[in-house]
Amino acid sequence: MNGYLRRHDAKRAVLVFGAVFLVGLADNAIAQHAKVRWTTSFEAARAAAEERKVPIFVAVHHHAERCGVRFVAEHYRDAGIAKLLAQTVPVFCSRAERSQLAGVSADQQQACHREVRKNVFSEAEDGWIRSQHVALAPDGSVLGAVAGYVTKGELEWFLVWALRKVRPAFEWKLSDAARAPATLRFGGTPYVGGSADEPPTPTEIDDALSQIAKGGRAAWANARELIPKLVFSDDARALAFGKTALTFGRGRGGNGRGGNGGGANAGAERRVAMIDQIAKRSPIAWSRVVVVALDDPEEAVRKAAAIALGELGDASVTSDLAKRLRDKDETPGVKSMILRAQAMLDPRQTSLNRSLEKILATSKSEDERLQAVVAAATLENRKAVTNLLGRALADASPSVRQGAAYMVARRRDSVLRDNVTFVRDGERDAATKDMLSAALKALEDGPLEPFRAVHERIGYLDR
Repeated sequence: MNGYLRRHDAKRAVLVFGAVFLVGLADNAIAQHAKVRWTTSFEAARAAAEERKVPIFVAVHHHAERCGVRFVAEHYRDAGIAKLLAQTVPVFCSRAERSQLAGVSADQQQACHREVRKNVFSEAEDGWIRSQHVALAPDGSVLGAVAGYVTKGELEWFLVWALRKVRPAFEWKLSDAARAPATLRFGGTPYVGGSADEPPTPTEIDDALSQIAKGGRAAWANARELIPKLVFSDDARALAFGKTALTFGRGRGGNGRGGNGGGANAGAERRVAMIDQIAKRSPIAWSRVVVVALDDPEEAVRKAAAIALGELGDASVTSDLAKRLRDKDETPGVKSMILRAQAMLDPRQTSLNRSLEKILATSKSEDERLQAVVAAATLENRKAVTNLLGRALADASPSVRQGAAYMVARRRDSVLRDNVTFVRDGERDAATKDMLSAALKALEDGPLEPFRAVHERIGYLDR
């Protein structure tokens, strides 16, 4: 069983299925969890949505993906999210062979998955669909879709956005945490997921565990094939194997702490690739594996490790990140990634606000200021976000101003509309002026494609 799920079983609400709807009833021990009504019948959802004139909100769940586990354990039990879901017709479906919500049988969630795949994704075959949320108009047409993990604030923004597409007068005061999911797809067909990204089956994971349990050279000879399966497991054997693989060969060909590494370091590239796999796919228990890479001799590995720890979402590593941040020999590049990770793990900490403000005000490094802008856009403090992004929009560097415009666009942050308009009207750099204009269009559901070069320059976004 996924370790994250085990840690949250004690808090799980009791869900009771009645007629068409699944009624989420808050447990007496956790009264702060609000009621949520789900349906596991897509056709019934269509009928209800047309009658009520509200959007359909489809939660496609995959049990092997970390984000799916977190959505069930946390997001769907949040009181604010529950209130918004009540304004829609929410649908839950999963292809899992075991029930993913108490009170919902595997047969029910699987039948709904087949309906959703056929009616929403236009795919007749009952295959894999990555975890995501899809908003539909009452007639079943796609309004938008968001694949993978989103924060509670991003889910809040997406729900409000979908509701206002159907009911323009819908009133809701967005929380400080609310911002648009950067991976939001507007209209059309949502993303099913490539075959290369499909999680292994439980049998495939068990087979991989059996191979490493035998030990010997055979397991290590097949490490390239085994690791992509093992990273989905929080079994102690998988974690031990992963830690050994991530530390094997360190120091060979590198140039020591604080450096960039020497030449074509295949070992460092292998470790970065493994960390990237863990960041995308693994249960949060793998944070204790990745944390050892903060001591790697190669800067690229340490940067990848810092961001991965933020993405894994394990707050227990905050002290490890803070220790590395205080290391006077650490490079500015790694420290920038650590700040981004800290913003992901604790987006409401006031001390981070001050650190980012200091960097934007005093750092002579354009890249360091640019990465501080990215961290600022992750915060869940409205006043701090407005202040920091507003400061960045006035930065002396076109690169930083472009980064700030991109962050406003990614967040679809209408609060900063006047700031962007003012800066654009006085902007002298043509490329930056174009991006500021693109940011304003993004506030009206415009595309993010104009920011592709900035996206690549920043790195480690939307993995």
